[in-house]
Amino acid sequence: MKTLLGRFFDAIFITRPIILIPVWGYFLLGYYRACLVAHPSALVPFPFFHIDFPVLLSLPNRALLAMVMLTFAVAGTYILNQLVDIKTDRENTGLPLVAKGNIPLGLAYAENWVLTLVPIGYALTQGRDPIIFFLAVLAMNLLYNLRPFYFTGRPFLDFLTNSLGFGIVAFGIGWLAANGQVLGPLGAFFFSAAPYVLLMVAGSINSTLPDIEGDCRTGKITTMVYLGPGRANLISLLALVLALGLAIANHDVIAGITAAVSLPLFLKYQVTKKLSDGVRTFQIGGGFLMLMVVPVFPWFFFYGTITYLATRIYFRVRHHVDYPVAG
Repeated sequence: MKTLLGRFFDAIFITRPIILIPVWGYFLLGYYRACLVAHPSALVPFPFFHIDFPVLLSLPNRALLAMVMLTFAVAGTYILNQLVDIKTDRENTGLPLVAKGNIPLGLAYAENWVLTLVPIGYALTQGRDPIIFFLAVLAMNLLYNLRPFYFTGRPFLDFLTNSLGFGIVAFGIGWLAANGQVLGPLGAFFFSAAPYVLLMVAGSINSTLPDIEGDCRTGKITTMVYLGPGRANLISLLALVLALGLAIANHDVIAGITAAVSLPLFLKYQVTKKLSDGVRTFQIGGGFLMLMVVPVFPWFFFYGTITYLATRIYFRVRHHVDYPVAG
C-alpha cells in the first residue's frame, strides 16, 4: 500500500507542479486581458485609491476545464523534457525526479502519453481555434524536447519556444476560454500578448544560468552557453525595455509594473556578473509577475500556496530534501 501510495504521489509530482504555477498565471492573464478587451461585464470593479480596479472573482466551469486541460498538456511536456534530459539532469543541481528520484521510466512514459492525448481529445470538441492552440502545445513539446530538433539545447530557439509557449499559447488558451473559444481579431490578441512574450524571453534566458556548467559538460548549447552570461543578459534587458514600452502603449498595468520592477535586477546582474544576482533576476522577476496575478484573480494565491506546500511536503517525506528552496 505504501508503495502504491508513493507511486501515486510520484505520478503527481513528476509533472513538476511548482513550475505549473506560471502556466496557470499566464492562462489567467490571457483570460483577464480578453475580458478587459471584449467582456468587461465579467469583471467586478474593486475600489483602490479612488480607482475602480477590475477584478476576476471566479472562473466559469468551461474556463476551469480549459485550464485543467492546459495543465495536462504542459505537464506532459515537463515529463518528456525529463525523459530526454536524463544525462544532463544528472550533471545539474537539484532533484529532477526521472534522473535522480528513482521514478520508473514506464510510469513516466505512460503518464506522458495520457497527459498528451487527453487535451488533444478535449480540443477536438471545442472548435478550430482551441485545436490550433493545443496542437501548438504538442508541436512545441516535440520540437523542444526531441532530436533532431531539440530546441531546449539550441541557442535562441530555447527561449523563443518558451516565450511563445507561455506568452502566446498559454495566454491564448486563457483568451479563448474568455472569448467563447474564438480568438477574435488577431491584432487585439497579439497586442495584448506581446508584453508577456517579452517578459518570458527575459525570464527564460536567465533561468538557464544556474545550469550553465552542466549544460556545457553535456553539450547542451543553450543561449546562455552560446553567448555567455553577459551578452545573453543583454537580450533579456532589451526584451524588458520593449515589454515596458508595449505595456505602456497597451495600458497594461500588470505587465508594465513587472517590467519596471525587473529591470533593475537585470541591470545589477549586468554590472556584477554574480551568480546570486543572476538567479534573482528570474526568481524575483518571475515571482513578481505571478504575485501580480493575485489582485486580478484572488483564488490564484490559494492555488499557488497549496501547490508550494504540497511540493515541500512531498520532497521532504518522499526524498528527504528541501525543495523548492531559495537560490
